[in-house]
Amino acid sequence: MYSLGYNRRLHKKHQFIQFFYSPEVFRTPECVFFRVKNTAKTFRLGITLKIKTSSVVRNKLKRQIREVFRKSTPKLGEYDYNIVIPNSKKVDHNYIIKLRKNLFRKIETL
Repeated sequence: MYSLGYNRRLHKKHQFIQFFYSPEVFRTPECVFFRVKNTAKTFRLGITLKIKTSSVVRNKLKRQIREVFRKSTPKLGEYDYNIVIPNSKKVDHNYIIKLRKNLFRKIETL
């Protein structure tokens, strides 16, 4: 029920291109995320990491982002979301904690 399975993720290039035309852009100090209305009955999530770092750190970031969205499922509605982590950020343990807190806060205000 609360898993973030295959049908709740964005996979194809054309699904990510739709965000270029999105009027809904939310900026936090750690990331930028886009929101577009979809025709699915649930939300879908895409993650774009522009940073150059180890696979361990990249996978940890993705897991943390997916966990935030999994826990916030009832509040997300029928939208596609794309979380973008810019390459100008220094990713360490504190960054990941701040990212998680700010995403929870931002989702609460949507």
